[in-house]
Amino acid sequence: MSRFIQLRTFLVGLMIILVVRLGVLQLVEGSYYQKLAEEQHKGVIELQSRRGTIYLQNKDSEPTLLATDTALDLVFADPTLIDETSEQEIVDLLAPLLFEMPKDKEEEEQLLRESEVLLDESGIAVEELANSVPEAAPKVEFQETFESLLNGYKESLLKKLRKEEVTHRILIKDWAKKKPEAKSQIEPLQIRGIYITETEIYADPTIIENPQDTANKLSDFLDLPRQSLTKMLSRTPIRYVPLKHKLPPDISEKIKNLRLKNGKKLPGIGLLPEQWRFYPESSLAAHIVGFVGYDKIGQYGIERQFEEENDNIQLAGVNGKLLVDRDPQGNQIVVGDKVVTPAQDGDDITLTIDRVIQNFVETELASQVKSVKGESGQVIVLNPKTGAIIALANYPTFDPNTYWDGFEKWQEGIHAGEYKNKIGPGVFVNKAIVDMYEPGSVFKVITMSAGIDSGEITPQSINCENEDTLYIDGFPVQNSTKQAYGCITMTRVLEVSSNLGALSVSKKLGRTLFYQYIRNFGFGEYPNIEVDNTSPGWVSTPDKWATIDLAAAAFGQGIGATPLQVAMAVGAIANDGKLMKPHLIASYFDRENNRHVTTDAKEVRHAVKKESADQVKAMMVSTAKNSYKGTIKIPGYHIAAKTGTAQIALKNGLGYEKGAGSTIASIVGFPAENPEFVILVKIDRPLSTPWGEGAAGPLFSKICDYLLKYYTIPQDTPT
Repeated sequence: MSRFIQLRTFLVGLMIILVVRLGVLQLVEGSYYQKLAEEQHKGVIELQSRRGTIYLQNKDSEPTLLATDTALDLVFADPTLIDETSEQEIVDLLAPLLFEMPKDKEEEEQLLRESEVLLDESGIAVEELANSVPEAAPKVEFQETFESLLNGYKESLLKKLRKEEVTHRILIKDWAKKKPEAKSQIEPLQIRGIYITETEIYADPTIIENPQDTANKLSDFLDLPRQSLTKMLSRTPIRYVPLKHKLPPDISEKIKNLRLKNGKKLPGIGLLPEQWRFYPESSLAAHIVGFVGYDKIGQYGIERQFEEENDNIQLAGVNGKLLVDRDPQGNQIVVGDKVVTPAQDGDDITLTIDRVIQNFVETELASQVKSVKGESGQVIVLNPKTGAIIALANYPTFDPNTYWDGFEKWQEGIHAGEYKNKIGPGVFVNKAIVDMYEPGSVFKVITMSAGIDSGEITPQSINCENEDTLYIDGFPVQNSTKQAYGCITMTRVLEVSSNLGALSVSKKLGRTLFYQYIRNFGFGEYPNIEVDNTSPGWVSTPDKWATIDLAAAAFGQGIGATPLQVAMAVGAIANDGKLMKPHLIASYFDRENNRHVTTDAKEVRHAVKKESADQVKAMMVSTAKNSYKGTIKIPGYHIAAKTGTAQIALKNGLGYEKGAGSTIASIVGFPAENPEFVILVKIDRPLSTPWGEGAAGPLFSKICDYLLKYYTIPQDTPT
C-alpha cells in the first residue's frame, strides 16, 4: 500500500511539474517560442538600410555632399546553374568587362587580391569582406602584356565558375568583441575544419566529418542553436560566388545585355545592388570624415565617432527584415504571408566645415609644406564666438574612396618594404586634434594673460634682463637670439619673444596660480569635440613642478598641447576671455524622431576677464605690427598674432633634438577688431627655415587675407 501511495504521489507531482512548465511555455515564454517557430517556418531576407549622409556647407549655408551611400552592382555566379558546355563562353564574355589592366606590379597584386575574395553561400552566412583593409595578396611575377594578364584573369574566373562546395562559412565575426571567451573554449577541442583568425571563427564544411557532433560541441560556446549550426557545418553546394564588386553602371548594363551564341542570357550570372560609401569630394576634409571600411564599419573621424549611437546621432542605419513563408522543404511560398520590419536609415549630419575655406586651406597647406620642405602640417580655422570649426586640414592627406593606398608598400628597389606614402596608416591620424607637442613661444600669450588677469603685471610693466643666460636648477635658459634685451616692457617681451621675460611672469604667479590659469584655458583636458581619439595634452600637477618646470612652461616647453587646444585657447582671448566648446556638427536630422537638431554654442568657462583679454589682444597686435619684418601685416587691418618655434623632445625625454628639421614652426592669430575667425598654422620639421615666422607665417597671412575678403570684413583703418 505504501508503495502505491508513493507512486501516486510521484505521478501527481510529475503532472504538476508538467502543467506548471506548460504554463511557463505558454504564458511566460510563449512569445519566445512563437518567434522561434515562426523564424523556423519563415525565411529571412535582410533589407539593407542607408547610412546617413554627411554634408559640408558654405557661408550661405548651402550644403555640399561630403559622404553618401551609392548603389553599385556586384556581379556573382551560381555554379550549380552553369554547365561545362557554356562555362568557357561565359568567361570569354565576362572577362573583358571585369578585367582592368594594372599599371604596375602593385596594381596587379591588388587585382589578384580582389579576385580572391573568400566565398560563402547566401542564405546561411554572408560573404566575407575584409575587416577594413583587403588582405595582402600572394607575391606574383608581373606579366608584361595585356593579353597574358587577361588570359590569367580568365583562368581565375573559370575556377570560380567551377566552384562546387562552400569551403568558408563564418560562424561568428568580431569574436573578440562579441564573444571574447570563445577562442579559449574552442581551441582546446582541436576540431578539424574549425578555424580562428583575429577577426572571425569560421568552418570549412568539406572537411568536417560529423556536423551534428561538431555542432553539439560548439553550440554553447557560439550561442547558436544546434539545429542551425549543424546546417551551417554541413556540406552544401555553393550557390553564390562573388566575381566583382563596385561595377560602374555602364559595365552593369553591358552585362545585362550579354548573350550566348544561342541567343540566351548567361546562365547562373546575376547582378546584385550593394550600398557603398562614396566621397564625392575625394580627399577634401578626409581627416574629419574618416572612411568606411570593407566591412561597412566607420573608421576614424565622424564615420567612426557616430558608427553607433553617440549624442543621439547614429550614422549607421539598422537593417530591416522580410520574413517569407516557406514550405517544409525550405522553398518560398509565393502566396504566403510576408512580415516586414522596415530598415531604419542612419541620421544625416551637416558639418560646421565651410567647403570653400577647407578647399583653399588644404591646397595652400600642401604647397607651403612642400615649399619649406616640411614633414607635415596642420591648419585650424575656427569661430572663437561659437567654437565652430570652419576648416581643419592635415598634410599629407588621403582619399577615403581608396583608403587602402595608405597601406601600400614598395615591393622592390631601394625602398622595398617601405610605405609608398612614407608614413603608412599614420596618414589617417588627425594630427590637428591628436598630435601632442610642446607649443613653444605661442604659449607666451597664455603666460601674459595669466599675469595680467591676476594683477601681477600690466602690458607696461618693466622686466630687466641683465644677463643673456640664467641657470635654473642647473639648466641654462636663454632667449632664442642668445642675447639679453635689457629693461623692456611686457609688450616688448612679447614682441621680441623673450624667454627670460616670460619666465619672470611665471615666477611672479607661482606654481599653483599659473597651473590654474593653464587649466582655465583648456590645456590638460579633453576638448570633447565630435571625433574619435582626441587628446587632452599633458600638464603635470604643480606639486610635481621643479623650478625649471615653472620657468619652461612660461615659454611653452615641458607641457604638451594639441593644435586644437592652442587654437581654442587663443580663441578665448579673441572672445573676450570666454573659452568655448569646439564642435564640428552644425546640425543633424534625427530620423527616429523625425526632427532637425541644431548644435548650440556652449561656453566652457571664463579663462580670463574681458579687460585682461583686451589688453593681451592689443599686445598681440603690437607684436604682429612691430615684429616679423612685416610678413604678418595686412593693410587696413589690425592683426593679433604670435609665432612659435618649438623644440622637439627626444623620445627618451632627456633633452631636445638638434640640427636641421628639429623644430615645429607655428603661428596663431585673428583680426583684432572683428575676430570672426582664429587661424592656427603648424608646420612640422621644416628644413628650409626653422622659425615660425618664416615657415608658418606666410601661409597664415595668405589664409587671413583670403578670409577677410571671403567674409567681406570691413577694414579697420583706411589703406
